Amino acid sequence: MSLDPDLLYSWLPAHVRIRDREEGEPLRALMAVAEELASELHDDVGRLYRNWFIETSQEWVVPYVGDLVGIARLRAMNPTAYTLRAYVANAIALRRRKGTPAAMEQVAQDLTGWHASVLEMFQQVSTTQHIKHPRPGSVRTPSLRNANEMDRLYGPFERASHTLDVRGLNRAPEPGLQEAVSPPTEPVKVLTQRDRGRYNLQTVSVFLWRLRAWPVTLAPAVPHEAQDGETPYSWYHFNQLGRDLPLFNFPQTKLEAASLAQEHHLPGQLRRSALYLELEARRQAEVDGVDPLPAWFGDQPPFRIYTRGPSGGLKELSPSGILIANLARCGEPGWLRPPGQRTYYPVSGGTVQKPITALVDPELGRLVFTPGNEPAASEQVLVSYHYGFSSDVGGGTYERHAELPDRPGFSHYPVHADAGPAAGLRARIIQWLAETPNTPGAVIEVLDNAIHAVDPDELSITVPEGKHLELRAANRQRPVISLSGDLHITLERHASLTLNGLWLHGGDVVVSVAPEGPTAVSLVHCTLVPETPGHPGARLRIVAAGGGGEGDAAPMAVSCTVRRSIVGGLELGGLGADCVLDFEESIADHRAGTAIHHGGAMRARASTVLGNTRVDVLELASDMLFTGTVMSERRQTGCARFSYAPPDSELPPRFQCQPQLPDGTDAATREAILYRLNPRFTSVVYGQPGYCQLAANMPDEVLRGASDEGEMGVFHHLEQSQRALNLQTGLSEYLRLGLEAGLIFVT
Repeated sequence: MSLDPDLLYSWLPAHVRIRDREEGEPLRALMAVAEELASELHDDVGRLYRNWFIETSQEWVVPYVGDLVGIARLRAMNPTAYTLRAYVANAIALRRRKGTPAAMEQVAQDLTGWHASVLEMFQQVSTTQHIKHPRPGSVRTPSLRNANEMDRLYGPFERASHTLDVRGLNRAPEPGLQEAVSPPTEPVKVLTQRDRGRYNLQTVSVFLWRLRAWPVTLAPAVPHEAQDGETPYSWYHFNQLGRDLPLFNFPQTKLEAASLAQEHHLPGQLRRSALYLELEARRQAEVDGVDPLPAWFGDQPPFRIYTRGPSGGLKELSPSGILIANLARCGEPGWLRPPGQRTYYPVSGGTVQKPITALVDPELGRLVFTPGNEPAASEQVLVSYHYGFSSDVGGGTYERHAELPDRPGFSHYPVHADAGPAAGLRARIIQWLAETPNTPGAVIEVLDNAIHAVDPDELSITVPEGKHLELRAANRQRPVISLSGDLHITLERHASLTLNGLWLHGGDVVVSVAPEGPTAVSLVHCTLVPETPGHPGARLRIVAAGGGGEGDAAPMAVSCTVRRSIVGGLELGGLGADCVLDFEESIADHRAGTAIHHGGAMRARASTVLGNTRVDVLELASDMLFTGTVMSERRQTGCARFSYAPPDSELPPRFQCQPQLPDGTDAATREAILYRLNPRFTSVVYGQPGYCQLAANMPDEVLRGASDEGEMGVFHHLEQSQRALNLQTGLSEYLRLGLEAGLIFVT
């Protein structure tokens, strides 16, 4: 907090200030200089005081405070990715609970930011029980009819016992690769669900949830028409793209720090059996006249369903009226909806019929109403839920305030689906084009999570000369722009365009640029939905106005920036060598062909390209992950560093790139190395939670091959490899003597 600019001057005697005003206030000007220095000194003293406390200290002070409490030397983290402040703050309290699973869970969360669950594996080993020490919960052969227990097998909450595995967690190198590939210097013991040495007496499994649960609030459910015998009905997708999407749990806070994390405390995928049992127990408690004990459906239920009438009032479906079911065949011919009530038996005797309003499948993200409970034709079905993804890439309901400039002097047009057609996206664009006020440009901002349909045949967008148009979503909003064809946007001389925070699907975004003057096109935190089975992909195409050919060098300077975005392909053709593409922390996904086709210069940083890449000049490729062949026409300039590209790629000079094949490598060893280093992902299907997430069993040459010893690709900024190494180091202090920890990535 700075001092008052006139504080020192106000302390002077009144007659001195009067005389100073008569002389033109030279003394006040002199005092202003002293006050500025005093203010800086005051602020510096305040910072020094705040740096004494871990809660208020600056980020650079955190390691020094850690030294004071004896924290082991850990790898430095980028403060924008994660901070070790919580680990330092809780160090003394955690040492008092050293050796307990609850303390190790807290250590894992403080060191990595990931939710964790710790399981001591000796409890899961099948043993002959002593009559004085019975273990009723240790079940050697679980019931095959118990779907909930079957779902929990090999997870952190399983109850079944396993035979003893006396092998250790240290795995031998793969045969045939000992000489070709040197082992990592600091191995991280990452296990799979059925890895060797897991069910051992000295093993402690640390389960980690790396994906985050991102909220979507009051978004429209997408209806699909079907037939129930002769009766038509609608079933719905939670996902605004109308596709299957597993729902995620929003992690609830533990009431006691010493207690172990339960399933509803973790950001995992929702399971049918767990939610089914809770809602059934809830209805049974209601008929018995007792209070239910909610775990999932308490103050923060994992999903909510609403109906909204023409008047705008919301009506929420009670969890007591929701039945969890497998809706994989919902909508198929011959599938019949269950009746709208179920029978329950109170403890007092008799039977009670409880109404069932809707069926929900959380593993597919589907919803259907029971007969007689369908919403009216004038009502809209809205849903609130959470979906899983690795990071804030591609637009979403995350914090983007820093990416939303104020743009003073611009015309602002708010868009909201509930405000009527006059406030729709198409109407706002037409309004701006008709007005073209004397301002530097316009910001058309979508304020909701609705689906905005745009017919490109009825809408032609031309940005006038010297103007800037920004189509963006409001902070923490994720609107979906549904196109019925390619959306054409024309930029006149010196005009520019920004798309920010939008999801677009159904057609390409085609930007035509004028043949004179500099032009800028930016794609920030957007998703142009990639191609998936049954759904064509959306690309960003930038062409010269008039349709210049591939070899036509247009006399203009075009800059295209793609940052923190997901696109179904990039095509920049006929723009000349002066066109520059900056591709940063993004995903280009067109596995069936060319994902990036650019006739100019390209600078790519920390991104993943699923498909081939063809550019004229690759000025820079740093921390990149190319799964397809990369062709750079001019290889005398540029640089590729700390990146992966297939061996048949033609790149500029490389530095510390993969795959590295030592001289004299025989064919068999070469194939083994290439197979080992070939990028593998949790999923390459857009919409799945683990989309473009590197598989946990990837070798360290890729997981730790980036410039800062992090992973290559789009999630490089998460510093997940550094987090895992810090956790391996920090856990050693909290393990009991003789125990060994292994990390298991659940998501």
